[in-house]
Amino acid sequence: MPLESVPDLFDDATHNELDRAVEKAIEDDLADVSDLCANWQYVTVINAIIEYSNGTLDKKHTGLEPPKNLIKTHEELRAMLSSAWRRKSYREIRNLGACLTIRTRYYILANELLFDPPAILKAPRQEPKTPTPTSTTSTDTLEG
Repeated sequence: MPLESVPDLFDDATHNELDRAVEKAIEDDLADVSDLCANWQYVTVINAIIEYSNGTLDKKHTGLEPPKNLIKTHEELRAMLSSAWRRKSYREIRNLGACLTIRTRYYILANELLFDPPAILKAPRQEPKTPTPTSTTSTDTLEG
């Protein structure tokens, strides 16, 4: 199953800030690592990227087994993570469709349609109008 990118939700400054947060979160565990090679290193990086994604990536993919399953399911993710690690830029990973939450999908759709999602979410629910039956007059009926 190929990974698909989705429209970018963040500007460059936000991506840079999130990248710094990822680096800070993993600096102790991966301080001397120049290239990712062990599964635990990939898992560590995935967990940090998901944690520092401003809610765009689903936290159900964090822990030990979920990231391993992502790598098994999406072979190209290993190379993408290695490349992101070398560049210290995780934008490409943050914009992957495989890990998106429903809320993020909604925001992307809403942004494409130029709606304001918070306003839509706060709007009162409107019940559909039930059509009223038309009344018949005495001239409409047949007399026996």
